[in-house]
Amino acid sequence: MEPDLLRPGAGGRMDLSLEGTGLAVRIRGICGPDDGELDGVTFLRQVHGSAVLFSPAGGEEGDAMVFPKGEGCPGLRIADCLPLIVVSHEGVGAAHCGWRGVSGGIVTAFLDSLPDAPLHVLLGPRICPDCYTVSEGVRRLVTQSDPGGEDGHPEGGLNLGLTVSRQLERWLKGRNYDRGRVTVTDIGICTCCSINYYHSWRREETLQRNLVWLASGTSIADGEDSCNIPCPLHHANHAN
Repeated sequence: MEPDLLRPGAGGRMDLSLEGTGLAVRIRGICGPDDGELDGVTFLRQVHGSAVLFSPAGGEEGDAMVFPKGEGCPGLRIADCLPLIVVSHEGVGAAHCGWRGVSGGIVTAFLDSLPDAPLHVLLGPRICPDCYTVSEGVRRLVTQSDPGGEDGHPEGGLNLGLTVSRQLERWLKGRNYDRGRVTVTDIGICTCCSINYYHSWRREETLQRNLVWLASGTSIADGEDSCNIPCPLHHANHAN
């Protein structure tokens, strides 16, 4: 799977409508959210684990959540990890996918928690393989959880988007879901490369976070101040 080279607006702002759902994924980088935008959005206390919570009130410890559709707006705080958003006929959910969670099974646990087959899956901005250098031990843990093994991961680095995409495809195939009925959007923008758009822990050890959440409404970002992101490995290292 290759990422969709979507263009964020100023400060990393993106609003992506999910066709046929009445919902949109909202992404805010260094621009931050507008006043009132986060009203009704649920955030967890993320701990880089693999726990999935059902209809949380907010503030609980965990890295993924699922709500019945129409009963909650899941949100994620992201620095360089991968935000995963899913919408089905009957449910919505979000998962914070760092190397610990991905190697620990968060993707499968999260997808298994959905009430029915996904309609839309979105992989959001995260660190790219060139920027994401890791120890051999970390690399081994993640690639062992990757259905494709080490293939596509640079030496000394990791391609989180590739592993999550492969785990998603394996999950869909294992449940005999019709892949043609699932819309997968992989934004593929690097948080570390994109200094004018997104916060990055790896780049500057910032405590600030990018925000990704699911909201009602259909708003389209890609305004006239949008531009392409100069992350050199979008296609080469995210391709499946």
